Amino acid sequence: MAVWNNINSFDNSKNSLKNWIAAISQYRSIDYKRKYLKLFNEELDIKQVENNLVIDSRIIQEELSDEIEELLIFLKPEDKELFIKRYIEEKSIQELAQETGIKEDVIYNRLSRGRKKLRKKYKHLTIG
Repeated sequence: MAVWNNINSFDNSKNSLKNWIAAISQYRSIDYKRKYLKLFNEELDIKQVENNLVIDSRIIQEELSDEIEELLIFLKPEDKELFIKRYIEEKSIQELAQETGIKEDVIYNRLSRGRKKLRKKYKHLTIG
């Protein structure tokens, strides 16, 4: 296609048609190679960034998990599990009731009591 589109630039006095077509092919190949290498390098960079993000998110997740465990240490294990599922995993009360087999009213009461207990233990902390 490049030969057909650029036939007006062919000069018989400078070069033979065969050599001119070879030169076009050579430069086309170089262009494709550059384009491929550029895309390949961009993909490598993207993959590297994605890997770094995954590693960073794992570290953050572990740190948050440790901090949450420390904050919820005063709760009973069952209440701690409810807190994590409700406030971290953002599950609805209905989902919690189905998962645990506990009535919704009981879940509301346990969460309320747990919040009061945590407020009492951490009232000395100020946010902001």
